Amino acid sequence: MKRNILILLFIAFSLSTYAQEKLDVSQAIKLALENNYGIKVAKNTRKQAVNSATIGNAGLVPSLNATAGANYTDTKAGKVSSMQTSKSTRTSAGIELSYTLLNGWGNILNYKKLEILASGSNFQAKYIIEATVFNVISSFYSVCQKKDILDQQGDMLKISRERLARQEEKNKIGSGTSLQVLNARVDINKDSVNYLNAKKNLAESKRNLNTLLCRDIDTEFSIEVGDLSYANFNLQTILDTAFSKNSDYLLKMNKVEQSKMDLKIARLSSMPTISLKTGYGYNQIDKDFNIGLDDPNTQFTAGVNISLNIYDGEKKAIRKRNARLSYENSQYKLEEQKLIIKKDLVNAYANYRNTLDVLNLQKQNLKSAEMNFEQSKEYYRLGKISSTEYRQVQLNLLVAKNNISKAKYNAKIAEMNIHKLSGTILKKEL
Repeated sequence: MKRNILILLFIAFSLSTYAQEKLDVSQAIKLALENNYGIKVAKNTRKQAVNSATIGNAGLVPSLNATAGANYTDTKAGKVSSMQTSKSTRTSAGIELSYTLLNGWGNILNYKKLEILASGSNFQAKYIIEATVFNVISSFYSVCQKKDILDQQGDMLKISRERLARQEEKNKIGSGTSLQVLNARVDINKDSVNYLNAKKNLAESKRNLNTLLCRDIDTEFSIEVGDLSYANFNLQTILDTAFSKNSDYLLKMNKVEQSKMDLKIARLSSMPTISLKTGYGYNQIDKDFNIGLDDPNTQFTAGVNISLNIYDGEKKAIRKRNARLSYENSQYKLEEQKLIIKKDLVNAYANYRNTLDVLNLQKQNLKSAEMNFEQSKEYYRLGKISSTEYRQVQLNLLVAKNNISKAKYNAKIAEMNIHKLSGTILKKEL
């Protein structure tokens, strides 16, 4: 009976493990692009700007209005004894076409500015998407590292249990001491606590990643890391690429174009405004209450209106001066952004090279730690080293494994940071 229960428990555990979603970094990015709310908002904001960039919204098409109305009047005049009543109904309907022919080319310039704003919204969306993708990648590799730590703590706990069993056996046959057994039990307790903390940290990292993927935070999944490869960058190449693809830089360039267009609009605001208007309508007056156009008069109107502001308290002059200052500021910010991008990329490149050097050193250190552990394990079995010495070798191996896990994922995140700064973290335009 017990054997059947154990078999059923094993099958249930196997099925739950098998049912877990397997997630690699590409799938995580795909889910984020589909589900992340920040990305959805960015895409909708971009659509709004594109929708607004029309000739109609810029005032480049005529305005056509239809009107209709009816007014009833009941007038009483004279003394009370000789009151006279006058009743009438006035009914009208018509259409009116108006168009601003010239207002300092403001309509044309407004349309160009709307196009610039639409272009800027693309860069803003790209910036948000790239930042989100980078956060997803960083969170994914954080889960990978926490999983490695959990596995390593599990191995550590297994070794400590084996050491405790050996110490208990030695104590039974008189070749060990109860103090050594107690020390082994203390180490097991320490390892158990570390294992529980590692399990908690892994669960937190998974919830963080699920949040970025905008799904239930307790969605279970297993990580597929695959073979980690590292790009070979050329510093000058990534700098050249950044000045054509970095989202921050493209946004600053777009701000310069916006400010330049605002300056043009301000300079031409002193020109006269010429507007055209034409209309056609029907109206009818009846001596009693009668809403209708059965015998109307017709009316056609057309006109040209020219207006020129002579003095407005120097509002336009102030607007021109401020527009010029805004244009200068946008140029200063663009030059500043050049320096920031160069600084960030040089630092990111140096950090990436350093993480690769650290990774190579940690590989050598792990190899030495593994050899030392295997040799010490044999010495401990033969009684050539103490339990305390064996424990220290065990800790050294754990530190070496943790360090190489940290180093390989730090290197990958550093590589992705270079892709983000150079504007190449997305494989295709979104």
